[in-house]
Amino acid sequence: MHHGTATMKTKLSHKKKMIRSKPKISVVIPALNEEANLRERVPDIYGVLKEDVEVIIADGKSVDGTAALAKKFSLEYPNFIFFTQSGKGFANALLEGIARARGDVIVTMDAENHMPSEIPLLITALKETGSDIVVGSRFLAESNVDLQKERFISTRIGNRIAKAMLRLDVKDCSSGFRAYRAQTVKSVISGVRTQYFSIQVELLERIKYDAKGKLSEVGVHYMRRISGKSKFKVKPAIQDATRLIGLAQKDRVNEIKDKTRRIKERFRRKKKKQGT
Repeated sequence: MHHGTATMKTKLSHKKKMIRSKPKISVVIPALNEEANLRERVPDIYGVLKEDVEVIIADGKSVDGTAALAKKFSLEYPNFIFFTQSGKGFANALLEGIARARGDVIVTMDAENHMPSEIPLLITALKETGSDIVVGSRFLAESNVDLQKERFISTRIGNRIAKAMLRLDVKDCSSGFRAYRAQTVKSVISGVRTQYFSIQVELLERIKYDAKGKLSEVGVHYMRRISGKSKFKVKPAIQDATRLIGLAQKDRVNEIKDKTRRIKERFRRKKKKQGT
């Protein structure tokens, strides 16, 4: 009886240790029916980042074996967190995952397209450039993209429009492979307007204009999906595009107000100097 109690205490102590050590890096992966991809990605992430990481799977009510796989991973890896999102849509899953993250650096990535081996590249760039976010870009000279030509071209055109409309400092505005300074990104996630994949664009806009943060990007590999189905849908994308236009208009108004304020301030200083 005494031996059984000791064994139970050991298991509970082990479980407590598995989930409570504070990580330096949090990796957030929104997922919906991505069991096959997560089976490969999660071990690779821990293989690259070792004990410095927590992995957070924000699940969109998957009906495949994702939950069972997550239960297995929670017994194998320290700081592995799986939860079912409380709301709907990709943006909600991503933001709930970011809110739960405990690391000083938060990396976001897809289960299917991004390479865990390149996470250190993003983190190094974040530190060396003093940026608040580093985007893993598909549109730089050093990028390597395995994607159908038609989809790649349409994605690039959409990114050019978003970049021009919001005056963002990166070429790839919609890539979900990113490293954030946790303090910065957590300061801008309240009250977002987009609901789907355009959340990636809105977060850039908020970090640049609301948090006055620095944006950077580095070229990465982008893998073609092998398992599972794409979650992209046209109608939600159009709805989000409309909201992005509203954000652009807001930024223009604020920019004009800032310029007006600076002109008035210079005029007051000049007038005061002349008076003396």
